[in-house]
Amino acid sequence: LFDGAGSYELFVGYSWRYDKTKDYYSIVNRTGVNDKLCEELFRDSFSDTLENRFKFDAEYFLEGVLLVVDKLSMAHTIEVRVPFLDNNLVDFALNLPNEFKNNKLILKDAFKNWLPDEILNNKKTGFTSPEVLTKKGNQALN
Repeated sequence: LFDGAGSYELFVGYSWRYDKTKDYYSIVNRTGVNDKLCEELFRDSFSDTLENRFKFDAEYFLEGVLLVVDKLSMAHTIEVRVPFLDNNLVDFALNLPNEFKNNKLILKDAFKNWLPDEILNNKKTGFTSPEVLTKKGNQALN
């Protein structure tokens, strides 16, 4: 199977992640732990520019995306390929001017002759847990 992992991270699909009005440390601190020393070290070593946010995500976040895809697919004996995480494409994306990355503009332009508008302009929808994993589903099992 092909998986689109990395496309949102490399081509600014998550506009909230790169919103300069939001504190980037609070975005990348996924632990929920309020550690002043970690925050201070991050702020001292990280210059908060849009380019640096992209670079930080490519260096520290994309590897985790790849690991999750790999572990989940292999746990179910599914062979998955992640073309957006190809080294050459990642390098290309990191060197693109920002105006081409906004809202995956360059990807939409590249595929506009191959994909219908309803796919190109469709909003992202996540997957939900099967009902058996929800509270309602657990009650039904009891």
